[in-house]
Amino acid sequence: MGRVVAGVNPTLERFLRNQYRSLRLTFKKRKQGGNYVYFRAGKQKREPVGIFLRGGCDVAAAFACEPFIKEVLNGACCIYRSGIGSSSSQTDLLLQTLEGIPEALTAETCEKLQIKPSYFKPVLFKESFVVPTVNGMEEISKTVVILSIGPDFARTVYRHREHGFLVDPGGWWLNQSMGSVLNDMSSVMWFNKTFKKVGRISVEDSMANFTRIIQLIRERTGAHILMFNLLGVEPGDQTYNFRYRQNSNMMRRREFNLALYDLSRQLDLSIIDVDRILKREGVQEQVDFAHWPIDRFKPVAEEMFGILQEREIF
Repeated sequence: MGRVVAGVNPTLERFLRNQYRSLRLTFKKRKQGGNYVYFRAGKQKREPVGIFLRGGCDVAAAFACEPFIKEVLNGACCIYRSGIGSSSSQTDLLLQTLEGIPEALTAETCEKLQIKPSYFKPVLFKESFVVPTVNGMEEISKTVVILSIGPDFARTVYRHREHGFLVDPGGWWLNQSMGSVLNDMSSVMWFNKTFKKVGRISVEDSMANFTRIIQLIRERTGAHILMFNLLGVEPGDQTYNFRYRQNSNMMRRREFNLALYDLSRQLDLSIIDVDRILKREGVQEQVDFAHWPIDRFKPVAEEMFGILQEREIF
């Protein structure tokens, strides 16, 4: 006898109704945007765990923690990435947000460099962040803050000649084609006239800045802090003798990593050791030190999750 597909409460109708109900339940448990993911598991309705990211491309690996977290989660969790990547995450830039720079002084720069006013706001040091969740806009306290030493290692900042504030125009230059930059030479001339180059930060100044940043985050948010170190090799570089090579990026990376280990001991700081993880997994497919193949996100996230469990966050 064939299945009933018509009449009162037919099989097909029940199947479709169950599928719709399943989709609604899934939607209620998870919401994702361009820079965040919010998800629920279990039945508890306690305060969500807020994981706040600030750094370069490396910190995006934290999003790969979601499946690990779901296995033990009894409540809600939100992973949120703040800022516009490395060009807003160098420590001098983060600390200057505490100075309360008037928007009137930064308005022209925001317009010319296509950056938001929040670039100059102390977002990192706020106790919480706001995201659209399955329940609407929700304010979520920071349980974990994840930072990276990558921006300090790599980025160059510029100082406003008149008002003294700092910017990193990296996103402005790199997110446009050369054609659009060359077609707007007035902006290039404006930048050269308005800003002067400060250069890359020293290892010593970087660690001093991180010390202050970490202390302020702990005082203001009570969050646990994790930090990414750097891959200590340069894929594709065949240098085997550094005797006559000055200002090597590879040597600078090693110096930053060693300084971070010292900082970890001083401040009881958890390090996500991407240097060890990526070397173990293999770096032959990487085009540079900072951009990893997608399949490397999982082992990095797995170690990150292990640290979060050790810290009894999950």
